[in-house]
Amino acid sequence: MAIKKRTTTLTTGTDGPTGTASKEVGLGAAYGRILRVEVKGDDANVDVNNTIAITDADGRIVYAAAAIDAGADDSTAKATEQSYSTVGLAFNPAYPAAADLENDATAGTVGSVGLIARSPVTVAFAAGTDGDVHRVHLFVEV
Repeated sequence: MAIKKRTTTLTTGTDGPTGTASKEVGLGAAYGRILRVEVKGDDANVDVNNTIAITDADGRIVYAAAAIDAGADDSTAKATEQSYSTVGLAFNPAYPAAADLENDATAGTVGSVGLIARSPVTVAFAAGTDGDVHRVHLFVEV
């Protein structure tokens, strides 16, 4: 197993209809375990209704969040990775509790496998302001 960093950049209103953006991201294998999600922005990118969702190729929503604050508003478009905000949103998906065939989490006879997603995953933003740019990093074990 290896840990890979997958990155995509989405611009609201350009990579989707007004107020939205969506792109597919290959995980580097048919399936991967998502270990961490980071969302960073190039300027304001702060909309109280802004949402992000990551959906795998089977249509399962593997990550969802609302009220994304992806960085401070400096009103300047960024061109390099170093210029993107060092704040933003970061999330490490928790491993689910072990469960047996009857879904009894206390028995733990089967174990857990973590957050497994089928590639490619779709990263989507909604309820944003057109022109907002988001850089999304997925750290994936494949």
